[in-house]
Amino acid sequence: MTKATTISDAISNIGTRHIEEAANYSVKENARKPVWVKWGIMAACVCLVVAVTAALSNVIAPNWEPLNGSEPASASEPPDGGGVGCGTLPGGIRPELLADGTVFYWSGMSHVIPGRPETYLPEGYAEYGRISSVTESEATEDCQMKAGFAASGTIYTSKITPEAVYVLMTTDWFEDAYVRFTSSELSVCRIIWNGESYQFVPGYSEGIEVLKELPEGCELVGRLHYIGDDAIPVNDLETNYPQEGREVFYDSEDPDYIYVHERHSWREGEYDTYLKCPLWES
Repeated sequence: MTKATTISDAISNIGTRHIEEAANYSVKENARKPVWVKWGIMAACVCLVVAVTAALSNVIAPNWEPLNGSEPASASEPPDGGGVGCGTLPGGIRPELLADGTVFYWSGMSHVIPGRPETYLPEGYAEYGRISSVTESEATEDCQMKAGFAASGTIYTSKITPEAVYVLMTTDWFEDAYVRFTSSELSVCRIIWNGESYQFVPGYSEGIEVLKELPEGCELVGRLHYIGDDAIPVNDLETNYPQEGREVFYDSEDPDYIYVHERHSWREGEYDTYLKCPLWES
């Protein structure tokens, strides 16, 4: 296989969600670009080298194995192993925010689309208060944040989507950027069917089971309705993952799973797959 073919295959594996987001991208009026204040040009150069190295390692050496059986650190996991989009944050603590009696967990900067510098505040959010203080132990007072770094900022909440809050935050390494925090209720993306919550995991995620054919007995029950990332689905076929209109299949004899249709287009042609989504146990 030539390098050109390998690179073409790597590009073909870009997640469907990223392609759809890029296609629908528009700069929001309340978007803000974080100002990186600490690392400067040196950090930018290091990031560029790391990004290029990572991209080349996936294309040129996809079967690389870590030495001594150790696993490479994931860019989406903080040092304590909790949460998506946290990265390796200063202090080694996954930030938490206590607001209005609920603990919210750092979910990452509120990017318009992956790779874009803008951060934004969704519609419907209003100012709640300011970060009162930062502690490395559990937050005990309203608007207090648990973190391994200094931070200040304004907290925004919504009565319509109370399971997510946004903070216009400034730290030692960035200024004036919106950061999203979510409650444990938004720890997974869900699909509702027959009043039950099923966990939706994108087909390009590691370990997800993708089928080329539906199991016998599966029938089409409808199409997904996307209600927003910050909302909790409550009605049948609602989802908080951007998959509007995807067909959903279900076998009443096997209620532990539903199957979501996904159409793939490759250089060799097109074919159907089905994501196997299990019941979510909170």
